[in-house]
This record gives sequence, structure tokens and C-alpha cells, in this order.
Amino acid sequence: MTHELAGRVAIITGAGGGIGRRIALAFVRAGASVTVVDVKEEGCEDTVTQIRAEVGPGRGLFVVADIADVLNIPLIVRQTVEKFG
Repeated sequence: MTHELAGRVAIITGAGGGIGRRIALAFVRAGASVTVVDVKEEGCEDTVTQIRAEVGPGRGLFVVADIADVLNIPLIVRQTVEKFG
């Protein structure tokens, strides 16, 4: 496992499955903390469950939101900063 992103935080949209989930897991494996964003709660929970299984608790957060609505973006950023600084 590499740690070139240690201490970094990423917000990954569409991370409830597919390519977004794989990207979120790649960022975590590289040392980042990740906020998983998707419109489907179940998918977000599944991705964060996988993150916890790989690297333990504390490095994954999920936010259920539709980024097509720009009013959701400050909410996503605020929750990310509150969790990871």
C-alpha cells in the first residue's frame, strides 16, 4: 500500500458504485481520507464499508447528495471539513 496521498482529503462524486467507487478506494489505498458522494444512500454506505474493511474506521465519510443541485455543494464541503479538517 502506498501513501503518496497521506494527509490529503478527496471528495469523490458518483462513488456509490462503478468507477466512482473504484476511484474512492484507490484514493484511500494511496493514503487519503475520502468523502463518498452519491444520490443513493445504499451505494454510499457500501463504499464506505469497503473503505473501513481495507483501512479501518475514520478515513471514509458518505454524503447523500445530488451535485446537479449546486446548493448541495456547500453542504458536502462543510461535512467533509468537519470530519477531516
